[in-house]
This record gives sequence, C-alpha cells and structure tokens, in this order.
Amino acid sequence: MAPYQRRRSPCPGGEAECQYAQQCAPSPTISSSSIDDDASSNTTLDEADQGDGLLSPCALSLTDDHRPRHDADSPTAALFPLHLLSGCSSTGRRAMCTSAFTLTASQTKRALGWRAAAPPHNDATAPTRAETGHELSDRAPALAHRMKHDKSILALAVSSHSIFAGTQGGEILVYSLDTYELRRVVHAHKGSVLGLCLSQDHRWLFSSAADPIVNVWCTSTFKHLYALWSPYDIGDIFCVAYSSQHQTVYLGAQNTSIQWYDLKEKDTRPAPSLSSHPAERKNRFFDSLGPGGAQTPRPGGADTRPRDAAGGQELQIDNRDICQFAHYGYVHCMLVGSGILPEAPSEEVLVSGGGDGRIQLWRIDPAQRGSISGIYTLEDGREEGESILSLAREGSFLYSGRFDGEVNVWDLETRQLVRSLKAGTGDVHTLSLGSGVLYAGGKTGVMQ
Repeated sequence: MAPYQRRRSPCPGGEAECQYAQQCAPSPTISSSSIDDDASSNTTLDEADQGDGLLSPCALSLTDDHRPRHDADSPTAALFPLHLLSGCSSTGRRAMCTSAFTLTASQTKRALGWRAAAPPHNDATAPTRAETGHELSDRAPALAHRMKHDKSILALAVSSHSIFAGTQGGEILVYSLDTYELRRVVHAHKGSVLGLCLSQDHRWLFSSAADPIVNVWCTSTFKHLYALWSPYDIGDIFCVAYSSQHQTVYLGAQNTSIQWYDLKEKDTRPAPSLSSHPAERKNRFFDSLGPGGAQTPRPGGADTRPRDAAGGQELQIDNRDICQFAHYGYVHCMLVGSGILPEAPSEEVLVSGGGDGRIQLWRIDPAQRGSISGIYTLEDGREEGESILSLAREGSFLYSGRFDGEVNVWDLETRQLVRSLKAGTGDVHTLSLGSGVLYAGGKTGVMQ
C-alpha cells in the first residue's frame, strides 16, 4: 500500500463544469487588460498568505445549469463567465472560500464561433515575459466576494441556489448563491468533511468524512435523509460519487476499496443493527485490553452523533457490494460521467484515482445492484507511489492531478497520455474546468 500522502483530501465528485451567480456577471465595460499582470501569473486565495499559507485539499464541484441572461445588445451576450469556487486554509489565519468570475480569451473565441483549442500544454519554446503576462492577464479571475470561516475548507459543491462548504470541524456551511449570506451551519460529521457531491437534479447532497459515514441531505430543507456505512472499519472516506442514472452511491476509502449502495433497494433490505454503527463499534486500539486485562471505559457522551445527523434512514453496505483493492493505495478521487466510452456514449462510467498512481475506469452493472467491473487502466509506466489526488473531465479529455505537482492530460478515445503539465502548486489537490480553462490548486496555497 502506498504511504499516506494526502492531507484529508476529497474527491471532486462529478464532472467539473461552470456555474455563476447573477450578480457576479461582469459589465460590458470590463476588459481583461484591466487586470494586473503580476497578480494573474500566480493568483493566491489570500495575498497576505503567500509566505506561509497552505491550500487545504479542496473539491471543486461546479455545474452549468444556470447561466446569466444578458441583454441581446450587450457585447457579452454570448459570453458565459466562469463562477469559480475554491477553498483554502492558512496557518494562523482564518480559512475562507472565495468566489470569482473571469472573462477569458478562449471564451471570446468560442463566442465568435472559433474552434475550441487543444488541451493546455507546455510549449518547447518558452514564451517571453511580455507574452506570458498578456496571456495570463486574459485568464486571471477577479475577486467578487469572500466568505470566511474559522476552520479549513476541505470540500466544495455548488447547486443552482446554494454553495456548500465542508470544514475540518465536520460542519457543512450553506451559503446563498444570490446574496452570499450564510444560511445554515449543518453539524454533519464527527470527523473532517473530505468530500461533497450533488445529485444531477441538485436535490440531494452527499457528504463523506473521516467518521467514516456517508450522509445524504436534502438541499432545500437540510434534512438528514440517509446515513450509509460499511460493515467493517475502512478508515477515512476520501471521496463520494453518485450515479443519478442508476441511483447508486459510490465511496472511495482509505483501505483501498470502492464500495456502493443501490438506493432503489433501501426499503427492501433489512435495517442494520444498532451495534453496527461506526460510533458504536469498539476501537481496536483505544478499546483494547491493557495490562492485566484492564479496559478503560469510554467517557460519557464521547460517541454522541452530530446533532443534525440524527434521524434519517440508516443503511449498511452489503458485503457483496465491495470491490477490495480497487487500487493499491488509498482511493483519493472519483467521478461518474457519460460520454466516456465512444462505443456507448450514453452509458455512465465510474472513474477513480488512487495512491498507486493509476486511473481506473469501471463499468456499472445496474442488474447487479450497481456493481462495478474494470474496463481499462490509464497509467504512464512510472513506478507506484505518485498518487492521483484529483480528477476533472471535459469532453474526451481527462485531467489528473498528481502528488508531485504534475497534471496529466489523457485522451479517452485513444487511451493515451497526450500531455504533462508541471503546476507550480505543489501537490495538486483539486482541478476544475470551465470555458476552456483548467484551474489547479495545491498545497502551496496557489491556484493556477
């Protein structure tokens, strides 16, 4: 098993696309030349944190269901600004999540009917400083709003009306996408929230954590709907993904397994026993017998479940719905999407990245309660150990962020590695795509 290389890193579940807030739409008079070139080359989430700030592992989940309605006479009528969300933390400073918008050169080309450009790459000839500054100034995001919290933001998801932020303290912060006001603090988990994922219709929010439990929430009432756990100890749950087509939840665990639950069967399977809940299980270390067979009793209220996670239907994964050793390392990230297989474009496929440095593509079998079987593996032949920490997909290209600060670009049609980018972010904990621009965030506190 690869050594633990990720600091509470979640998965970006789902395909990263673009979403924005109405009030963030830029006016027709905004031009990319008004953005400072130096700031665009290395955009940090908090300029005061450049010296010692560290970007916490963040999942970016962006959708494109709601776009601005521009006036037909406006020069920006055909442009769709990217609503970018990110999370960060810093030693000695307050963590925050930041929203911004950007108008890019690629957006302008798309609006004029130009053909989409190839994936980002490193040219053999280094551009001049003037060329680099001009190009990056076109892509630099302008800060629109900042929302602060006193704990690290480890996961993000955006619905049509809310921003959901998972924190190190086990809370889910719910902000209004219209006003950016804090609407609700959901006490969701006992451990850090490592992953957030939305259903396709944005009605359900899935959260994974270090407890290790997957909770399902109603995004309109914030009611706790389901609590899902494994029949045995699997460690932290780094990522969660949901197939709306098959109504199946998938989780990636610290013990290298991928497990799933078909929610269509939630009312037909027997309810789990109270003793099977992770909070009620004995810890192999802390609850073991000491010298002479003595055992220290648990302190009262030590295993009390989070306030907002009470109630709801409790579900336990069946022993048959587990893929052991899905990776030879922690399962760090997953996404579910269609259009991945050229021979079956309507078929949803599960994609996972792990601590072994491999990307696995899995076929979902609805006749077997959503069970998965391997289709093929993407690997570049290097030695194991350089973990895949993040995934993002756009069209036939799959982007993977590595432990060593590298971003790989894969062609899903040819199944070949087409380009490798060296990000200046350190370990690439999160990737997001929008309007032809790839964003990478890492442990150095820098987003590129």
